[in-house]
Amino acid sequence: MITKTCTQCGKEIQRKPYHAEMTKNHFCSFACYGEWQKTHRIGQGRKRITVTCFTCGKKFEKQPNQETDHNFCSRECFAKWRASEDWSGENNPAWLGGHSGYRGPNWNRQSRAARLRDSNTCQVCGFANGDNLPVHHIKPYHLFSDYREANRLNNLITLCPTCHAAEEKKYWQEHPEDSENRTFPNNFLVKCQRCGSDFVPNSGASKFCPDCCTHICQHCGKEFFNRKISDRKPKYCSRDCRNAHIKKHPA
Repeated sequence: MITKTCTQCGKEIQRKPYHAEMTKNHFCSFACYGEWQKTHRIGQGRKRITVTCFTCGKKFEKQPNQETDHNFCSRECFAKWRASEDWSGENNPAWLGGHSGYRGPNWNRQSRAARLRDSNTCQVCGFANGDNLPVHHIKPYHLFSDYREANRLNNLITLCPTCHAAEEKKYWQEHPEDSENRTFPNNFLVKCQRCGSDFVPNSGASKFCPDCCTHICQHCGKEFFNRKISDRKPKYCSRDCRNAHIKKHPA
């Protein structure tokens, strides 16, 4: 090994002979190398252009090959743009027309706001389940021509799955005339695998219509909603009801 002196701080360091012959400048660390470059190599090989942040308007520098139609000064500005309507729905290059459960480009933001307002609690029965509860349109989404009107907070309410299904069913029973004003296309209708009737699925995984997913608990008599894909019809609304029923009626 050959003893050399750090060009920046003067500290003695050990180098292999072939390393010592490669350059006249030697450094004990990347920190010293960086400090030396700030003074002796500033501007060398540096090519930058000035661009404007698409979100906040701030001027900053980028390499020429990194310039795009939309430039961002930080990840925060990029995230704000991605979360805005400029990148959502039909404005997204990956847009394929949506699906039957699509609720507009501002749906994620509005549904989060509704859960926060309702303290993540079902507004009918008081059930709380973190931030996973469904958000229900008081007046159905498909009756609006503008998603902004449909997704206003005064038209949204947080419900548990059971109350959500009950409220959906209740609305159409009380307003049968609105069925003719639904705006979803017929190709969104699928056939229920249990009863054979046509229904609008909430997602691509929906196999059974809401009526077939609504059951009566054999223990407490409460109506509950269960969308599990199974040949066996659910008997109980919860594990507690199942255990209580078995305890009360032992085999």
